Order: sequence, then structure tokens, then C-alpha cells
Amino acid sequence: MAKKAKLPRACPPECGAECCRYFALEIDEPEDEVDFDNIRWYLLHERVAVYLAEGCWHLLILNACTALDALGRCSRYRDRPNLCRAYGTDSCEFHDHIEFDAFFETPEAFDEYLAKEGLTKRRRVPSPRRSSK
Repeated sequence: MAKKAKLPRACPPECGAECCRYFALEIDEPEDEVDFDNIRWYLLHERVAVYLAEGCWHLLILNACTALDALGRCSRYRDRPNLCRAYGTDSCEFHDHIEFDAFFETPEAFDEYLAKEGLTKRRRVPSPRRSSK
């Protein structure tokens, strides 16, 4: 009977694989009402947030990796994507929490931020027109 190979464990057992339970993508800084409306649209989706940290805007998707096993370990550790390989434990949320300049989970919270910053008055964004043939 073949032995199961032990996988290296880079994460402490108590971390809960936090970094594998979401991903965040940097987005352009919103500059006009169309950009603001796009952020409102993002925020109408479940398990999504937008945040500003260190001068950069991000779209946060709270969705766990499908490769996590029942113990919260990577079931594809040996052939995991390069993005996972490049992520080191030195930037792990378990050890160092991210500090947000602003964090939004609802369109209303985003609108409050815009009003406080004097960036916009809520206006209806024109719908894109369909081209007629």
C-alpha cells in the first residue's frame, strides 16, 4: 500500500486559510459619476465589498477557493497556481491586518463617503443607447 505524501505546511494550523477565502482586484480610482455608478453596481452583489487602502482602490470578492479541503488546506498544493505560490506568509492576514482608508459593503455606505468627500451629488447615469441597424 502506497503512503500518502505529506504536503509541506507553510501556514500555521490556526490561520484558517484566510487568504484562500477571498480575492481582491485593484480597480481604477473612480473619477466620475459613471465610475461611481459602477462601484454601486459591484456593491449590489452578495459577498462583495470595495475598499481604499494605501491610495489604491480594490474590489473584494468574498468567495473561497474550491481547492480548500474540509480542514482548510489546499488540495492542489503541489500544482497550485503561480499566484498562490508567490503569496508568502510574510503578508498573511493572520499576522498582519489590512488597514483600510475606506471600506464599503453597500451602495448607501459608498454614497455617504462620496457626500462626505464632496465628490458628487447622486445623479442618474444615462443608459447606454443601443445602436439601431
